Amino acid sequence: MAYPTGMLAFVLESIDRTAASTKVNCQNVRNEAAAGNIPSSRILNLFIELRQNRVELAAAAATPGIGAYAQAAKNLPGLDVVAEFTAMLAAFDAVTAWINANFPKDGSGFLLAQTLGADSPVDRMFSPAQTAGFRTALDSLIATIT
Repeated sequence: MAYPTGMLAFVLESIDRTAASTKVNCQNVRNEAAAGNIPSSRILNLFIELRQNRVELAAAAATPGIGAYAQAAKNLPGLDVVAEFTAMLAAFDAVTAWINANFPKDGSGFLLAQTLGADSPVDRMFSPAQTAGFRTALDSLIATIT
């Protein structure tokens, strides 16, 4: 018999921690975008974070036995952990797809994110009207994480 490390507990904790931190960051970005102009770097940094976290979450979900372990650990009989997890990842994809489809690009596909100021690059700013669809996608993602 091998030493029981509780590996599944650690994997589930990592999944929960990543999902919770993603939710907080998405709420912050969403609120910032609703309150006024938001810089391009904030949107692009969220894009990168979501892509990285999605890879991390998908890898953790591939751990043998994690689905059944999570179902038992959450102790919510009506909860379909796999379906909810899949919906969360789909919402990650919807936000990054919105950014990819709607972030301004030039004719060659290069992002129009900054101008070169006298001392440093200056972020393009997006108004609440320009980020309405972005906020809707974020709301959907936020709703998939409790």
